Amino acid sequence: IHQFYQGSWIENIAARPNGNLLLTFLDKPDLYEVSPSSPSKATLLHSFTGRTSLLGITEIAHDIFVLAAGNYSIATSTPTPGTFGVWKVDFTRTSSSASTGGGSGPEISKLVDIPEAGLGNGLTSIPGTETVLVADSVLGSVWAVDAATGRYGMVLDFDELAPPANSSIPLGVNGIHIRNGYLYWSNTAAQAVYRAKITSAGTLAGGARPELVARLETVVDDFAVDEQGQVWITTNIGNTVELVGKSGKIRTAVGDIGSLAVAGDTAAVFGRGKKDKEVLYVVTCGALVRPVNGTITEPGKVVAVDTKRL
Repeated sequence: IHQFYQGSWIENIAARPNGNLLLTFLDKPDLYEVSPSSPSKATLLHSFTGRTSLLGITEIAHDIFVLAAGNYSIATSTPTPGTFGVWKVDFTRTSSSASTGGGSGPEISKLVDIPEAGLGNGLTSIPGTETVLVADSVLGSVWAVDAATGRYGMVLDFDELAPPANSSIPLGVNGIHIRNGYLYWSNTAAQAVYRAKITSAGTLAGGARPELVARLETVVDDFAVDEQGQVWITTNIGNTVELVGKSGKIRTAVGDIGSLAVAGDTAAVFGRGKKDKEVLYVVTCGALVRPVNGTITEPGKVVAVDTKRL
């Protein structure tokens, strides 16, 4: 529904209550907004200074979001530890923004730096709290940040979050999402999605242990969980969206290794409007990591997938 410039890497996506889509970029520290009802125009909401990249984004209250930013080199596929932190993007409060040509945009404020983090990646919020969980793909752990006070600490740290030893891709926990009291997470190098019951503080519930949801034959980037509990996984270099049904059976829903349909897909979110609740919006990096057929890349884009037809 919208395609950006050559070399663009859309890293993550969130849906606003009004149905508009928020996009974070890895190649630039830019936050864009696209309306599915008029997707030809993309609005630059804010360009963050002092960081090179934006990563995960999550809603913590009605139309108030938190995102992660830091320094990441696409050319070398390496983050700069010590540069990651989280910012608040508040659409209930507006401020003038140079990024929007002096017009009004959401109020942007830094919550806190997390200098101990290796790579602050996926984000999710714990319902009923002001706590944001931050996946650290390098350390193989999860941080909890109090969005009200800025206090933070590590709450999860175990093998299923970490990249397996001697992994060619040294990235563990990547995408994280909460559904029905369970924290779901993807582990990129392990090519798997897990889940575990957690408390309102983000720690493992008493007696809870990680459960394997699915293991793929390609890397796992991020994912979305639908209302039926099915998991829609973006595979980045696999160029597909994989669907894990309620029975645990895995099948390819969209794309193919040699296809540009969702080439380099990085994240996905379901629509929040009346007409698109079953539409999965998938964002891509245009196969920058592994060009299709070894040579073909394209600009990052937003793809609308009607899951009712799948």
